[in-house]
Formats: sequence, structure tokens, C-alpha cells
Amino acid sequence: MLVRFRSPRAVARVALLTAIASLPATQYAGSAWAGEKEDKAVITAVDKVLANDVPNANFGEARKKLRALLDKCKKGCSGPAVARVYVALGMVSAQINQTEDAKTAWNDAFSVDPNAALPASGVPASVRQQFDETKKAWLAANPQQDDASRSGYVNKQAFELH
Repeated sequence: MLVRFRSPRAVARVALLTAIASLPATQYAGSAWAGEKEDKAVITAVDKVLANDVPNANFGEARKKLRALLDKCKKGCSGPAVARVYVALGMVSAQINQTEDAKTAWNDAFSVDPNAALPASGVPASVRQQFDETKKAWLAANPQQDDASRSGYVNKQAFELH
């Protein structure tokens, strides 16, 4: 019988491929689904706070619930779900004239998800204006990768070559 020797690199590659192939696919699908389930629960809870507590001026209770949701999200929520909580927390702070707390919450939201936005309806004009100003300031301080002009480059090609 002829024994063929393989390089350690080839043996490691085969071992790695075997290990990956032997993992059950449901292990990954279950964890992804659990994350989506957690996100849906958080988003539903945020919507409930915005629909019930905020219109009734229960701002203290709303802040308490939203902070509890942030604690819950430490276990593993997606960026957009966490940003939604921060946006709502900023809305509550803005409505009780705590503008610095509102700006901090919104900046945290933008840091987690640069596309964070206010709800389409039910937002006072003054809160929307504060949010827009905060977003504009955040974008100026944190240029996005495709925003070459704000990064100091003359054109996008120069930005991409750097």
C-alpha cells in the first residue's frame, strides 16, 4: 500500500472544511431567527411607548421603559433596533426640554445606525427640527465613506484611491 504524505497546510485545510461541513445548518438559522425575534419585540415595545406613554405626557415612565429596552438589547439586538430605542429616548428628552440629553441619544443612534430616522408621523415640529440639526452636525463630524467631498477630497476617485 502506498502512503501519500501531504503538507501540513493541506491537512489543515481539509480538517477545517470537514469541521465546517459537519456543523448543522440549523445552528446558524436558529440564532439568526432569535435575533430577528428579539429585534421585533424591541421595536414593538418602542412603538407601544411612543403610542401610549408619550402622547399622555408620561415622559418619566417612557424614559424608564426605553432604558430597560436598551439594557435588554445588550444581549444582542441589531443596530437599527438599538438606534430606534435611542431615537425614541431622544424624542422624550427633547419634549421635556432636555436638549443635551436628546442630542446625546440621537448621536448614539447615528453611531449605531447612520440611517436612523424619526417616525413618519406624531413628531412635533420642534423635535423634528432639533433632530435634523443634530443629524446634520453628526454627518459633518462623521463623514460617511461614500461622501468624499466632506472627507476633504476633491473627487470620489481620489477618496477611493487613498
